Amino acid sequence: GDPAGIIIADNYLKGFQDFDIEKDYTAMVKSADQLVDNPLRPGLEDYINKGHLTTSTTNSGSVSTTQEYNISDFAIAQLAKSLGKKEDYKRFAQRSQSYRTLFDTNLNLLRPRNADGSWVTPYDPNDGANFTKNLGFIEGNAWQYSFMVPHDIPGLIKLMGGKKPFVSQLEKVFNTGQYDMANEPDIMYPYLFNYIKGQEYKTQQKVQELLSTYYQNKPAGLPGNDDTGTMSAWAVFSMIGIYPINPANPIYTLTTPSFDKITIHLNSSYYNTDKLVITKSGNGIISKVIAGEKELPNLFINHNDLISSKTINFNLKPAKKL
Repeated sequence: GDPAGIIIADNYLKGFQDFDIEKDYTAMVKSADQLVDNPLRPGLEDYINKGHLTTSTTNSGSVSTTQEYNISDFAIAQLAKSLGKKEDYKRFAQRSQSYRTLFDTNLNLLRPRNADGSWVTPYDPNDGANFTKNLGFIEGNAWQYSFMVPHDIPGLIKLMGGKKPFVSQLEKVFNTGQYDMANEPDIMYPYLFNYIKGQEYKTQQKVQELLSTYYQNKPAGLPGNDDTGTMSAWAVFSMIGIYPINPANPIYTLTTPSFDKITIHLNSSYYNTDKLVITKSGNGIISKVIAGEKELPNLFINHNDLISSKTINFNLKPAKKL
């Protein structure tokens, strides 16, 4: 993929702006548009013309690479919007949704296409796990990648036929052993239940289960390669109770904190307050979250509201027996 622009955009939109954003933005657009001799985005011509890479563009990862480009284009779009570049915003926002051309409604999963537009056939969405070679995906399969569109979850819900099919398909990932805690594409999956009202408790239960299963104080106490801190960061965010669900859209989704009180000390060069205090009261699942003096309408909060609240209190209640 082409991830540098995601990091730049995410930081800028959270208020870290003491750098030359116009210079960086120019570089981001160049990496997204340069068709010839572009080491950051191989196969870019197919991506722009067809909306996706094909099995002729690359012999491995045509779908997942398309998804990576989509997420980068979303980041560029959000930054363009912030900088007042309206035409760029429209163009990159549209490009960011092109994964939809690879969605097979019969399987309710993503599926690689050939150069002529036909589906790869025969096709088993289970193939590709455990790092085996796969035409569509890098180090994973359709189950571990199909929900990796953090910038367009409402769009994916519609593609899958609505809330119930979405939840059913998401549950299959966990119930059939397809979830891979040791790899990045699906590590946000537990948090996706928060997008469906009434299903949020599943996020809380699944996150706690994963923490206790895969993160332990012993040798090999992390789920595989930490990948420059990714697996550790997932655990830290999950224990704090806030998770950055969508890069370049400065929002967090929430889950049950692991501790009764957490204090996050903030850098005075960037924040008007010196700390954020997160507290938890009661046991069970989240009944309400108070940010400052306001109750949140759902389990999402944007970056500025999170920091300016100064305090976040999670009120828990016993879970109903199912």
